[in-house]
Amino acid sequence: MAYALGSSLLLLLLGLITRRLLVDNFGPQITTASQVVSQLFNFFSIAEFGVGSVISYRLYEQIAAKNEEKISKYMSMYKWAYRVVGLVIAGLALIGAAAYGAWTNGQNFTDAAYLQSLWANVYLWAVVLAILGNARHYLHQETAVSRFFTRRSYALYVVHYPVLLLTALLLTERMTLPAALTYLLTLLIGFGVTLGLAEVICRIPGIRWLVLGIRKEKKA
Repeated sequence: MAYALGSSLLLLLLGLITRRLLVDNFGPQITTASQVVSQLFNFFSIAEFGVGSVISYRLYEQIAAKNEEKISKYMSMYKWAYRVVGLVIAGLALIGAAAYGAWTNGQNFTDAAYLQSLWANVYLWAVVLAILGNARHYLHQETAVSRFFTRRSYALYVVHYPVLLLTALLLTERMTLPAALTYLLTLLIGFGVTLGLAEVICRIPGIRWLVLGIRKEKKA
């Protein structure tokens, strides 16, 4: 109970601090933008159009009646409905990607004017939802590679950003390469160095604790 109360108070405090930082950095207009984004999140949460609620109600009814044939039918319908929703969101993400590319064509799309725009963030959230939802459906399988990356996910998350920044800085400041080649080299070098550095950090107890806060690595 103490843990739950402490967590709730901490989240409340962090919410107040975050709101203050947003107002200080982006101005009072961020409040309106935040409300719009919240409404969009609510829209995404009901994007199933009540399909889940209807199917769940019917499903419990058939479970109580022990009607296995209809249970199977409703489960198939549930799977089909969410597949359609996932594909629709993926389609919206692709349309958003094309529109965003056309909007920033020939310009610095990493500029704050683009990254802080409501359109860019809504499009990026749609991309994230599309990737997570469709990956959960189409890539839901476990292999030795997936287990390895699951164990190393936090280390990769911590390490990848400084590695990518340093790689991109060196490639752009020390070399004159076409943009496409710079992106490709940044991806390949950044991925390889991130993977190697994360593995080294995870294998050294003291460094692992200082960087990742992990005292002892769990055995697979």
